[in-house]
Amino acid sequence: MIKAIVPGSLMICGEHAVVYGQSALVCAVAQYVCVGITKRSDNILRINSALAQYEAPLSALKEEPKLRFVLAAVRRQLPYTGLDMVIESAIDPLLGFGSSAAVTVATLAALSAVRKKEMDNAALHRAAHEVILEIQKRGSGADLAASIWGGMLAYSPPPALSVQSLPLPSLSLSVRYAGYKTPTAEVLATLAAAAEEKPDAYAELYQRMGAVSQAAAHAAAQQNWQLFYQHLNAYQMLMQELGVCDAVQAAHLAAVQDCAAAAKISGSGLGDCIIAFAERTPAQHQAVQIAAQGLRIIRNKYG
Repeated sequence: MIKAIVPGSLMICGEHAVVYGQSALVCAVAQYVCVGITKRSDNILRINSALAQYEAPLSALKEEPKLRFVLAAVRRQLPYTGLDMVIESAIDPLLGFGSSAAVTVATLAALSAVRKKEMDNAALHRAAHEVILEIQKRGSGADLAASIWGGMLAYSPPPALSVQSLPLPSLSLSVRYAGYKTPTAEVLATLAAAAEEKPDAYAELYQRMGAVSQAAAHAAAQQNWQLFYQHLNAYQMLMQELGVCDAVQAAHLAAVQDCAAAAKISGSGLGDCIIAFAERTPAQHQAVQIAAQGLRIIRNKYG
């Protein structure tokens, strides 16, 4: 068996603007997806997952919405023999930790390892990004980069892909879930429609957001953490200007104002999570451990 083990991800800074080519900061999260693959002697693909059980011939793969990222990855790296796939995930689906990105990376990496045609990180990112775009139509690929490279990264999206590893922040990271989420694709579509009516205003806002992300990355690279946290707080103000901070998230942000050096929305907004950097994990927050390592491939003697 060959196993690909991939961490989840969490946006630190650069939400929305990164979809339009601006810089972002993202980190890998120490919650993992594992895709294990064993070759079969026939042409059957069998998938064992908590989301769904699946079986079909490789020549006639049927649709299964709960496994759409996995199946899209399989179609792009169609194996020459049948496979048994086992998918295990410890990523909390409620906390926006990039489970779709992680399982896409893990599936592609495991398939390429089975074929003994492993991709380098940039090629794997490109292939995974194509899968995400095929299904979601929009996406920056920042979550994919975190899952592949690990750690905290300064990220610029394709076509000029740039990934820079950064030191890890001085304070503890935590998240608080709003209790609901608006699908990312829905938020992006709403903003895209609004931008069509005011293209210059949105372009200028995204440029300002990108500049703050770049400044935050520079501060992190210099380990000037006080300035880093200031930039994150500045980015939250831009998220409010963009209109993706609702009343619940505003209340959650206000609740940590006195104890956190930085607090902001993580992700597309209108629900989902806020993040905070603080000495101690604030009340009603969940501590998050940044995963220093990204993708790992494990082979047993039968792999």
